[in-house]
Amino acid sequence: MQKLWRMMNVAFLEFSFTSKMLILGERFKKGQYRPVITTIPYSQITGALQARFGNGKYGIEAKQIQACGYFLFENETEFREKHIKTLTYSPRDRYINSSIIPIYTEYLYDVKGKVYVKDNIDVNELKALKGDIQIWMGGLKSKGFGNCTLKFKQQIDTFEIREGILRTRLPLLKPCISGFDSADVKLIQQGEPSNFLKEVFEFRKIKTANFGYIFEPESKTDGKYVLSLFEGSKVEAPGFLLEDKVD
Repeated sequence: MQKLWRMMNVAFLEFSFTSKMLILGERFKKGQYRPVITTIPYSQITGALQARFGNGKYGIEAKQIQACGYFLFENETEFREKHIKTLTYSPRDRYINSSIIPIYTEYLYDVKGKVYVKDNIDVNELKALKGDIQIWMGGLKSKGFGNCTLKFKQQIDTFEIREGILRTRLPLLKPCISGFDSADVKLIQQGEPSNFLKEVFEFRKIKTANFGYIFEPESKTDGKYVLSLFEGSKVEAPGFLLEDKVD
């Protein structure tokens, strides 16, 4: 039986997402080949929205914008064949005035997706905009990559809680929010979501966890990697964050 939830003061904003050229992945140090990822993680889209609609602060003083998303496809192999290409470029060393070892990076092109933003007072400016919303996200923005367009589709007040496969990447913990601490990690071992997943994204159960790390900035120049739940995890959560049902 479906579980439909309508809770006081709980809502999500749904946006369509498009980008012509996008380099999306977690941070790399060294390495000549840089693959892209095939989802829209919390860290990337939240950071992009903070850059435009935030208050320029970090940690507990930053506006509480919470967002995640994913690309629209049914088969990842086909998606990669149609929407991922490789670019070769050589960063230039300004001190020796010469190009250094070339970098091979994948990039996404002509992609569509969906983005979900938790509704709260800190996203009122975003809600007030009409029409297309331009943001910049990902790598090599100085080379013309990363321009993305959001368009508001609907406010979700009532949503189905069901079991399924997660389509995005979400941190287990959010240290800047009061009440979320490392003790939450222990809940995962018992099949329970962390307080952050439960309170912000309305998760109910973690059936099978696919763990990884996403980068959370703490200043303009520094940050840390946070243990996160990756796409492919089997969870009980809002249906709009999960892969479509297969009859």
